[in-house]
Amino acid sequence: DAATDFVVADTHVLRDQSQMLRAVRKARAGGETLVFVHGYNNTLSDGMYRMAQIRADFDITMPTVLFSWLSAGDPRGYAYDRDSVLFSRDDFVEMLDGLPSAPGERVFLLAHSMGSHLVMESLRQAALRGDTDILSRISGVVLMSPDIDPDLFRRQAEAIGPLPQPFLIFTSRQ
Repeated sequence: DAATDFVVADTHVLRDQSQMLRAVRKARAGGETLVFVHGYNNTLSDGMYRMAQIRADFDITMPTVLFSWLSAGDPRGYAYDRDSVLFSRDDFVEMLDGLPSAPGERVFLLAHSMGSHLVMESLRQAALRGDTDILSRISGVVLMSPDIDPDLFRRQAEAIGPLPQPFLIFTSRQ
């Protein structure tokens, strides 16, 4: 029931990333786009559900993009998921580069679990390439329960340089 549950109400098949970027730009019209990156053991449909839940819970009205990397969708697939995150870095950086198309357009990154590792690796990659345009268009970063070793995170942050602000990390003692 669409009145009480999250449901897929409509779909549009887009040929490629450039068509997707044009659709987002049209919806955004000069503002900001939220990019959500799902975590470990989450399939595309799991990521879509989480993104819908986040949009509803926080009453988000800006255009939202789910960046879904290929997860095994199985708790025994940790190594596979870790490799998939690393494999997805170039595609994520390419998407970040293509989303803002006009002055003032920005991207806010929200990542969960292993998706946080993808965000940090991608920002690190952009910094190491000297791509300050990508980094300057990030309006903020939220990492929820990041699946990143603290020492690795420090190294990633050091390579990135000044982190986009606000930059928030949510963790729990569990």
